Amino acid sequence: MLAKEEAERVRKRSFSRPSRRRRHSGRLGSRDDLRPPIEANDDIEDYDEQELEEIRKIREAQKAAKQESIIYYDGAVRQYAAGLAGGIGALSAGSNLGWSAPIMVKLDAHYGGYSFPMTKAQGYWMAAVIALGAACACYPIGFVMDAIGRKKTLLSLTVPFLVGWVFVTSANSVRTLLIGRFITGLGGGGLSVTGPVYASEVSQKKMRGSMGSLFQLLLSMGILISVSVRGRANIFVFNCLCTCIPLLFCSIFIFMPESPKYLVMKGRYADARAALVKLRSSKHDVDAELNDIIEKQYTMRKKIAKHPTFCSRLMHKPARRTMLICFTLMLFQQLAGFGIVVISAPRVFKLVGFPLPWTITTLILVFNHLLATLLFTLVIDHVGRRFLLLLSASLMCTCGTIIGTIFWLQEVLDIQNTVFKYVTFLPVICTFVFVYAYALGFGSVPWLMASELCRMDIKAFVMATAATISWFLVFVSNNTVFRLIRIIAIYQMFWIYASFQFTAFFFVYFVVPETKDLSIYDVQHLLRLPLGHVQTRKGPKWSVTVRQKH
Repeated sequence: MLAKEEAERVRKRSFSRPSRRRRHSGRLGSRDDLRPPIEANDDIEDYDEQELEEIRKIREAQKAAKQESIIYYDGAVRQYAAGLAGGIGALSAGSNLGWSAPIMVKLDAHYGGYSFPMTKAQGYWMAAVIALGAACACYPIGFVMDAIGRKKTLLSLTVPFLVGWVFVTSANSVRTLLIGRFITGLGGGGLSVTGPVYASEVSQKKMRGSMGSLFQLLLSMGILISVSVRGRANIFVFNCLCTCIPLLFCSIFIFMPESPKYLVMKGRYADARAALVKLRSSKHDVDAELNDIIEKQYTMRKKIAKHPTFCSRLMHKPARRTMLICFTLMLFQQLAGFGIVVISAPRVFKLVGFPLPWTITTLILVFNHLLATLLFTLVIDHVGRRFLLLLSASLMCTCGTIIGTIFWLQEVLDIQNTVFKYVTFLPVICTFVFVYAYALGFGSVPWLMASELCRMDIKAFVMATAATISWFLVFVSNNTVFRLIRIIAIYQMFWIYASFQFTAFFFVYFVVPETKDLSIYDVQHLLRLPLGHVQTRKGPKWSVTVRQKH
C-alpha cells in the first residue's frame, strides 16, 4: 500500500515538473536556440511570456536577415552590371591579344590573310608589338584617370582601339599593320590599369574580389573568341567584328556612373551620393557609406599633409611594401611559364598518341583557361588571395618539374621502353593542371592585389608601374621565347620556370598579406609589420577600422 502511494506521488510530481524544453529555454547554447519559431497553428498556450518574447526576437532576426539578403543581391546586380559594362573593354583587348595566334600558322602559305608577304621575324614582332604599345600607355593613363576620372578615361580608350583597327583592316604593308597593332596596344594597356581600379572602387568590400576578376574573365573570353573565330573567318570580316566591340563598349558604358571614391576625392559629394544610389539597393544606407568614404578620404589627406611631396609618400613603409609586393607579383606572373606550356602542347598530346595541330591545342588550352578564370570569379570572395597564390605557385612548380623531367627522359636518356609509355600521360594531366593553377592564382590575383593594397594617393602610380612591368615582360617574352627554344632545351626551360615558381611560393608566404574582407586601414596595418609576421599570414587580430572608431 505504501509502495502504491509513493508511486502515485512520483507520477504527480513528474507531471507537474516543467518539461526539459522549458527548463533549458534561454540557456546559452541550448537546443532551445535552434527550435523553429511557432507557426499559426501552434498552441500558444504551451508557451509562457518569456518564450513568446524569444520567439518574436527570432522571427524579427529571420526577417531582418532575409531583408538584408534581398538588399545585398539587389545591390550586387547593379554592381555586376557596372563591372560587366566596363569589362566589355577587356573583351576588346582580349580579341586583340588573340588576333595574331591563328595568323602565325598561315604566314608562309597565305601571308596571314593579307596580300603582302610577311616573314617569321615580322610575325613575331606583330604578335609582340601590342604589348609594347600597352607598356607605353600605362604611365600616362595612370595620371589621366586621376585628372578626368575613371569613367571618362575608359570611354576615351575607345579612340585608340578604333584607330588601330582601321589601320589593321586597311593595311597594305607590314609597317602599317605594325602601327595599327601598336595603337590598339595603347588601348589595351590603358584598360589594364583603369578597368580593375574602376571595378574595385564601385564595389562593396564583400564583392571586391569577384568584381576585380571580371576584367580577367572577359579578357580570356576575348582571346578565346579571337582564336576560335579568326582561323575560320575572312580577315576583313573578322577585323570589322573586332572594330564593333569598342563601339559596343562605349554605347553601354556611357550609362554607368563614375567611381564614388574618385568623386569624393575631387570634393563632389552630391555626385558621389548620386553614383552610390545607382550602384546600391534602394534600401541601402547610402549616406552612411558616403560618410565612411569621406571620413577615409579626410584621414588620407591628414596623412598626406605629413608627407607633402609625392616622393616622401612613396618612401613611407606601407607604400614601399606595397610597391615591392605589386611589382614582384607582376614579375612572377610573367615568369610562370604559361607561354612555354602553350608552345609545347602539341608535343605533349603527341606523347599519348593524339598528334594535334598547334591551333587546336591552343584553342583547347585557352578554353580551359576561360573555365578556370570563371571558377576564380566564383571562389575569390570565399577563399583568401594568399591561399590561391600559394596553391598556384606549388602546383605550377610541381607540374613544370614533371613535364620537364618527362621531356628530359625522352630527349637525353632516349628512354622509349614499356615503362616510359606508362608515364607519358603525366604531361597531359600536368598541362591542364598548370593552366587551371595559373588562372586561379598568378594569372588573376596580382591585378586584384595591386588595386587592394594601394592607398588612393599612390594608386595611380603603383598600378601604372605594375602594368608597365607586366606588359614589358609580355613583349620581351613574346619576342624571345621562340629564339630561346633554339638555344635552350625545352626541358631546361620548364625547370627554369619551375624554379621561379618555387621562389614565388616563399615570397608569397613571407611577404604578401591577406587582403580578403579587409579595409584599407587593416591592410596598411599589415604592411607596417615586419616581414614574415604571423598577422601577415593570418590577418590582423582586431579590426583596425573598429579600433579607430572607438
